[in-house]
Order: sequence, then structure tokens, then C-alpha cells
Amino acid sequence: MALAPFYCRGDCTYHYRSEIPQNLRPYFGWAFESDIRITNDFRSFARKYKNAVVKLLPKGFCLIEYRVGHFEVSGIIKTREGETVYFSIPDVRYWPEEWCTNILVRRNGKGLVERNHYTTLFTFAADIANV
Repeated sequence: MALAPFYCRGDCTYHYRSEIPQNLRPYFGWAFESDIRITNDFRSFARKYKNAVVKLLPKGFCLIEYRVGHFEVSGIIKTREGETVYFSIPDVRYWPEEWCTNILVRRNGKGLVERNHYTTLFTFAADIANV
């Protein structure tokens, strides 16, 4: 039985669940429990998400900061040119697939105007290199 594709706003295409990094697949559509503290399921997700981001980085890029917020994560990536790229995902309790389908990225560099750009986990590497 083939699984139905899902739409990604970040790259305006359809993808299959099998394209998601294997360690993150169980979290696609996961209903995270809401609490005043970070829950164990979100803590596990955040750790696995960080590992996935590091594996997706283009050669010469490195993750220099990773923040786990209250059900959202963000980070800063250093490019080969020494510039930085900020990324973040929205609150996973309210937008359970957007950590995969709609990731905010913003490149900060000399003479560059900061502007928001959205990508997906599938096009993350190419987009942070070209933002």
C-alpha cells in the first residue's frame, strides 16, 4: 500500500514520508503533549532534529548554535564564506508537520539585507547555500 504524498509549502512540491530522515519519520504528524516544561518526546525530537540538520549541511558549513525552546528549535549555521544562516521551526504542538515542510531561514552577511525565506527538510542544504 503506497502512502499518499504530502504538500510542502517551502518548495511547492509533493513529497513522501519515506524521504524524511529515518530517525525523524515517527514525528511527522506526531501529537506532542503540551506542558509547561519540555516533554520527553519533544526533547527526543529536538536531539534527533539537530542530528538530522548536521547531516544535511553542505560541505564546509557547520552548526555553531542550536537552541531548544518551548516546543520549537532554532539554530545558527556558519557558511564557508564566514557568514551565518539562521533557521527555525514553529511550535510543533500547533504545526506538527512544519518542522519538515516549512522551515524559516535567513542569511546574515556583510552588505546583505536580512530577509525571510522558507525551505523544507528536503531542500534545506541547497537553500541555505543559496539564500
